[in-house]
Amino acid sequence: MANEIVGKPPGVGGSETGVAAAMALGTAIEKKKKKKHKYSRGGKIFGEASRGTRKAARRVTKAVAKGLDSFHSRSEKSGGKRRDGALRDMHKNLARSVGSSLRMVSKAPNDLARKLPKRFFINPFRAGLRIFFPFGR
Repeated sequence: MANEIVGKPPGVGGSETGVAAAMALGTAIEKKKKKKHKYSRGGKIFGEASRGTRKAARRVTKAVAKGLDSFHSRSEKSGGKRRDGALRDMHKNLARSVGSSLRMVSKAPNDLARKLPKRFFINPFRAGLRIFFPFGR
């Protein structure tokens, strides 16, 4: 009993991560499968569309919040360096924060488009074509 080493299991504390510890021990790491979203019949289009919309809206709000935080921290830093520093550097701070926000916001349309099914767009498009070209296929 006195010769046994008592301590934390691998992956808890220290420099080893859980994955590295599992690899060192030779144990298999299993990934959990994502659960499928369940929809009632005919509701899949609207369910997926609403998920895409929520994801895009969340991304936009996070981007705006990040931009405002960035502007605030940069203004505080500029104000601490010299007199009227926040006012003098306002255009630089604003440009940097708007740039970081726009980088994040630019991914929002992709989130929305990936979640909407193709037939959501194709059927109205075909209906519009039939208005202009009623006789031919």
